[in-house]
Amino acid sequence: LVLMNYASVFTLLALMIKKRHIKLRALNILMLFQLPVIFTELFSFVGTGISMTCAYALSCILLLNFYKDYHSFTDIEHIIDRALSEHGFQVFYQPVYSVREKRFNMCEALLRLYDSEHGFISPQVVISHAEKSDRIIAIGDYVLNEVLSFMSSELFASLGIKYISVNFSMLQMTEQGLADRIAAMLDKYGVEPSRLCAEITETTASSLESDVLNNMSMMAHNGIRFALDDYGTGYSNLYRMAMMPLNVIKLDRFVVQRLDDPRVKILMEATIEMCRRLGLETVVEGVECEEEYDLFAAAGADHIQGFYFSKALSKEDLADFIAES
Repeated sequence: LVLMNYASVFTLLALMIKKRHIKLRALNILMLFQLPVIFTELFSFVGTGISMTCAYALSCILLLNFYKDYHSFTDIEHIIDRALSEHGFQVFYQPVYSVREKRFNMCEALLRLYDSEHGFISPQVVISHAEKSDRIIAIGDYVLNEVLSFMSSELFASLGIKYISVNFSMLQMTEQGLADRIAAMLDKYGVEPSRLCAEITETTASSLESDVLNNMSMMAHNGIRFALDDYGTGYSNLYRMAMMPLNVIKLDRFVVQRLDDPRVKILMEATIEMCRRLGLETVVEGVECEEEYDLFAAAGADHIQGFYFSKALSKEDLADFIAES
């Protein structure tokens, strides 16, 4: 049993060295391995044998579970390639509620991946791996084609939605000729540029690389909207906000989760007021209850998004949801 425990520890250390992306998870499990051993010291000598056996059994279970997760994602690149070739990706839409209009007048496109072997895979896992290669470009094109195809349909025309937000990664925003390529896609589907809102994160915005700013300027000139996502968790400042052609600021759910802190509440109210004076729309993400909705609506937020209203839906379910709202 002692050898088994040490073997599992050294195995995990080897995996950490070979695959850096599992480093934090491996460290967590290494700590869990030692907890039963520590607790064992608290037992009497009579119970030591039983407690040690249970401790190492737990270590074995944790190791097996870790191996299962590890092998599930060591071939994530192949899973992504298979999804691209076999249409395994799906685009869902989360409706966004307009406080002023009292209706759902826009939505955000969200990527989902269902693999035949591994089931649903977290979007965070997919995106983090795809961003290490050009796969993120292919995924971005897939999402954009799906969204534009939906916006060109009669179903979309019946919903009364002003625009759909689509997330763009840092790698996409630095791509040469991005603005022209998107303009060609809009023409292909016959979609007005103003119906598309490109969401970029604060991480992307903080770089202020020339390619990013050039693409943003050209896309904005063509009529595409821009939203700054996850506002409040990154490194945005007033200078960057002034430099970028933004239309929407999306307050991260971090703000919603910390409303019990008076300082966070003051910052939230001041941010909403600042955006209003700058002519920027505000969207509050992650709202999950009526109390949170009332608070942000009273603070002057333009739009509310979150599970309080709905999770992300397929386009057919989105149409049914809006029709029943």
